[in-house]
Amino acid sequence: MKKRDYPGGVPGILNARAARDRFGFQERAPAPALAPYVAHYWIVTWDLRGREPYEQWVLPYPSINMTFKPGRCRVAGVPRGRFSEVLEGAGRVFGVRFTPAGFRPFLGAPASTITDRFVPVAE
Repeated sequence: MKKRDYPGGVPGILNARAARDRFGFQERAPAPALAPYVAHYWIVTWDLRGREPYEQWVLPYPSINMTFKPGRCRVAGVPRGRFSEVLEGAGRVFGVRFTPAGFRPFLGAPASTITDRFVPVAE
């Protein structure tokens, strides 16, 4: 898998200078067979032990993401605006960003049915 880092900041991450001090971000390309469905994989890691929780605001791409972290695995429909995530302690999130229409075969319905919604992966 090809790895891509963003030394100048991560696209879509608001207040990137403060963010760089609090978490790491990497992207990885999918296997060629998955490229029609998966734009890339992404990984966010943080270690804020002994520090205050950090609220990160994101201006997302208009795409569906599936995310996995302990205690929460979900599909995020296309959001219509910015959103935030609170990071605390230490942890990581593994995400899959789908290509346009790449998630439809798995959803079995138009992507618009989950716009601005989070759906547990089990559903």
